[in-house]
Amino acid sequence: MITIIENLQFIHKPFLAIGLSGLLLLSHSFKFKFLLNRNTVYLTMMLPPIILILTQTIATNLYLSLGLIGALSIVRYRTPVKSQYELAYLFALIGIGIVSGVNPKYAIFLTGILVILPIIYEIILKFFPSISNEVRFYSDGRAQLNVTFNKANIESIDFNPRNGRLIRVDSNAKENQSNYLFSFDSLEDARRFMKALKVKPESSSISNS
Repeated sequence: MITIIENLQFIHKPFLAIGLSGLLLLSHSFKFKFLLNRNTVYLTMMLPPIILILTQTIATNLYLSLGLIGALSIVRYRTPVKSQYELAYLFALIGIGIVSGVNPKYAIFLTGILVILPIIYEIILKFFPSISNEVRFYSDGRAQLNVTFNKANIESIDFNPRNGRLIRVDSNAKENQSNYLFSFDSLEDARRFMKALKVKPESSSISNS
């Protein structure tokens, strides 16, 4: 009976951790809007329960704790991690493997939580449709747009774009061209600016800054 009560008390902890982490993400997103994207939301939901169950599993075993430190310190990935979500996913696989060897019930519970996260994410999208589905490769989330126009068409350019700013102008008198470099809060903002242009640029490129 005592064991059942202890298990029931533990079950709510991962969801509490997810809720508190979500609250932190929501509060910070008012200032840093680039946080509202798919990668960061998944990262916020995945890491807290993984860390919680992992530490709960090894809390009473000093030798396992030391072994875990050694195991994680020698892990090397030959391919670079491309996003926060990929990093969290790799850590989830490591966590499931370690917990499975010590407490299979915790491993099943952890896997169940991770499996239902996509459903939770879809529910979150209904309340926060502004969350971006684009992939973030850099932590600051900013993007740069480089466009080249014929000088006769520069009147079509908005030099005060929404969520962006003009940071450099280069002119080529020989080709009668002007090159404009803009910085935006996100890739989506840069794409919106491109779609709103009245005249198609002679060349353009968008990249993470």
